[in-house]
Amino acid sequence: MQSFVQRPHLRLRHAQHTAPDLFNWCRRSIIAGSECSLSGSIPTSIGQYSMLAIIDIGNTKVFGSIPQEIGLLATSLTHFNANSCSLQGEIPMEISYLTNLVSLDLGGNNLSGRLPPEIGDLPHLGYFALWDNADVTGTVPTFQNNKDSIYKVDLNGLDEMVLDLDAFFAQVPTSLQDLQCAGCQVRPSTIPGSIANYDNLRILTLSSNGITGTIPSDIGMATSLTSIDLSDNKLNGTIPPEIGTLPFLAKLTLGANNLVGQLPSFENNQGFLFRIDLNWNGFNQLGVQSLESFLDPVKTPTSLVEFKCRFCGFGGTIPDSISEYSNLQSFIVEGNLLRGNVPAALADLPALVDLELEQNDLVGTIPPQLCAREDDSLAISADCSGPEQVVCDCCELCWSDDAGAYV
Repeated sequence: MQSFVQRPHLRLRHAQHTAPDLFNWCRRSIIAGSECSLSGSIPTSIGQYSMLAIIDIGNTKVFGSIPQEIGLLATSLTHFNANSCSLQGEIPMEISYLTNLVSLDLGGNNLSGRLPPEIGDLPHLGYFALWDNADVTGTVPTFQNNKDSIYKVDLNGLDEMVLDLDAFFAQVPTSLQDLQCAGCQVRPSTIPGSIANYDNLRILTLSSNGITGTIPSDIGMATSLTSIDLSDNKLNGTIPPEIGTLPFLAKLTLGANNLVGQLPSFENNQGFLFRIDLNWNGFNQLGVQSLESFLDPVKTPTSLVEFKCRFCGFGGTIPDSISEYSNLQSFIVEGNLLRGNVPAALADLPALVDLELEQNDLVGTIPPQLCAREDDSLAISADCSGPEQVVCDCCELCWSDDAGAYV
């Protein structure tokens, strides 16, 4: 064991160790992965290792609390990653003493108690993750004293954590690239127009927060956005056309809201858009939204891989232009107002694995070429039971309007 004493760095692979031993062995950095079988608790003697810069013990069996003595590493520690362990107890305020800390990841543990607000004062913190610690309370820091270092904040699943959107987007540095706070407590419950100031913002996840009001048109000024997830809220009004102007948008997830009206045109998208999820909205409330007008390669990039719009009020027919979406894997339009024949063009989608057409007014035949594909992952459902049915020889599920169920 003594041979480890002089090692400034320690990277562990395929071995069994205890946490106290590691801190005795190593001076500068500890890096252990899930294959390492690391167990035990973080020793209170951690404060003795004044040159320790990196603690990376994520996905290990380390348990217990984070000792207050970690604050004694004030000038040395730059990275503290302990995600997906079994840590318990409160987050010690002494972490705020770590003035050179650039990465703090404590997600996926069993931590509890109030988040020390002083963590928001760490001047160089760039990465802050606390996801899935459901018993942590307090308010999301605004990082107003941060030196334009903060770029990612991941607090998904913290349903006792309050996110003040007005204060956050008024004070957090514009270096922010990634904000994830699904299932938090958002107050006030609207999205502020000040989001327009964040032209570095790439990922915005605020799902399941009870957010009300409309999506501000100012969101179109956050031109670096690649992913927007505002699903499972209480948003109303239309999707602002400015969202369609975002050049790098790849994922748009707005399901389970009260959105109405026409969908925006994505003709300015640079071919990045691959996922659109609009399930359970009411786009027909201001006139029926035509699927033909949406599946127009001029307006919607053919890079699309997933299109999900269950019960969202689409009308019209499934256009032959769908054949130009050769990357499409999921085409889910269950419970809409679609009519006409099932187009043979569906057979021209080589990547298609999920096709849901039931609870519409479609007629005709699922293309035999589609059914003939030797692909165990292909799943098709349609209105294939009843007097005006879709003929389908390979449907896994057949909806019956008479029975009001799958038969």
